[in-house]
Amino acid sequence: MKPVLKAVCTLLVVPMFAHAELKSMEDTEMSESVGRDGINVLMDLRMTGSMAYFQEKGGDTNSVSFTNFALNGEGVNKPGVAPATVWTEINVADGALKVDMPTVKFSMGVQDFEMRRGIRGDGTAANVSRFGSVYAIGFDMSKSYMEFSGH
Repeated sequence: MKPVLKAVCTLLVVPMFAHAELKSMEDTEMSESVGRDGINVLMDLRMTGSMAYFQEKGGDTNSVSFTNFALNGEGVNKPGVAPATVWTEINVADGALKVDMPTVKFSMGVQDFEMRRGIRGDGTAANVSRFGSVYAIGFDMSKSYMEFSGH
């Protein structure tokens, strides 16, 4: 037999020799059992896009828009920018749910922020205000946590 075929056959046969016994547990026994509760979550995030909000009031149409929004490692919408990193630990102990954030690092930015008042049917506006770019850089929430408990 070829070595690869032997390895595949071995992997298929080995589980047949494993034995495990399943036993049911009473509620009281289960509540007294000690185990390790919790979950870890690691995410690399890149979120980009644009948003516009339109409002009709008194026959006028007004809008607020954010273009080239980015939530990532540097807060800019460019190829090759590092992602935001989110590493959380969710644990249950003593009847409380605790969410630790040992690594939550991100930046966010909006390249263009614009307000338009009195938008006409052809898309022009009576008043346009542009505010340029806004960036919030280097959020590090490694000392943060949330805890939830019942009363």
